[in-house]
Amino acid sequence: MSILKKLVPALFVLTFSVPLAQAQHAPLCDATCGPDPGSSTYAGTFKARSRPENGRRGAIAQIPGRSQVFAQGSPQIAPVTTGSDGYNYAIPLLHLPGRNGLDVDLVLFYNSRVWTVDTTAAAATFNADHDYPSYGFRLGYGALEGPMTDDTGGLGYILTEPDGAQRTLHFLSSTDYQSLDSTYIDYNPSTKILSRADGTQWSYQQVGTSTIYRPIQIKDRNGNFIAISYSTATNADNLALATITDTLGRTITLNYDANNLLSSITVPAYGGTGTTHAATFSWASKPLNYNFSGLTVADSSASGTALNMLTGCTYANGAGYSFVYGDWGSFRKSTRRVPVERCAVPSLTIFRQPRPPSRTRLRSLIRPSSMEITPVYGPTRPPKSGA
Repeated sequence: MSILKKLVPALFVLTFSVPLAQAQHAPLCDATCGPDPGSSTYAGTFKARSRPENGRRGAIAQIPGRSQVFAQGSPQIAPVTTGSDGYNYAIPLLHLPGRNGLDVDLVLFYNSRVWTVDTTAAAATFNADHDYPSYGFRLGYGALEGPMTDDTGGLGYILTEPDGAQRTLHFLSSTDYQSLDSTYIDYNPSTKILSRADGTQWSYQQVGTSTIYRPIQIKDRNGNFIAISYSTATNADNLALATITDTLGRTITLNYDANNLLSSITVPAYGGTGTTHAATFSWASKPLNYNFSGLTVADSSASGTALNMLTGCTYANGAGYSFVYGDWGSFRKSTRRVPVERCAVPSLTIFRQPRPPSRTRLRSLIRPSSMEITPVYGPTRPPKSGA
């Protein structure tokens, strides 16, 4: 979503004495659509993003820049996020071991909490978390937004981690904003450097004159680094990765189609000579249908608007994932395709019947209704990349 321009199924039921209305302030759109920070209602949306009912933090802890806790090629389904019922799903795409544990890991994280609800204003906003590459999905190294008035009434930044988890960095001084959740994160707006408890320092770059900042380098205490660049194509998403380069000189390239939608990821080939595709991606135009009860829809695309949504991710060996969308902008079914030789259970379907929407408090029914694992023929090994 373009900030330069000014910056499963989900069902929310909330009883208020206010009528349902459609806000008139249009969202900003490029590869994705999201709220305009210049809107009069965006200040309330910013405050609401890090509240528990909008949380996107799963139970799988990820230390940015470090190895994942799960093996490449195997999906991980984190429990539902406490407080928001956001359904978490993680698809590993790439793992390159690095010096001193500063590995290059690319994981496609998904959380079904694609609507941010401001309970104070009884308003719902679509894609207020500025997802990339598609709604509900996160790929890359996150972002910072601020400073704006946070939920405590003081100035603050919202740090979005690579997995979509959100942390508020609170004002202590003009050169020090800190997390208060025992992660011991400090951010200095003057140097645009964020320091973590493990000694790594993240350098950020402001996107134009907006309130969005994106990481351009991660460096550990020994000088090992990961450098990140972003697409400069017209109407590209501001968080659209272009290349990732580490201390060993290995470069990962992200490729896009004519509509600035992610098409593939190219990595060094096994053995270090040439390149290969780690993953390819498919897209389709899907309608964003919604109908809230007791909530005003703010700064979002009108119901029925056709949006480009990610429908598949495929490894070089033919294994991969596909997503079937319902209403509300989130997928309702995920199908995992694996080689027959590796499929211990040929078919597994998990179905959750939505709870009846007769609640007088906020309730989000945002878990996919079905998940399937289906076998496909192909090589038995997951995609490799060279050191």
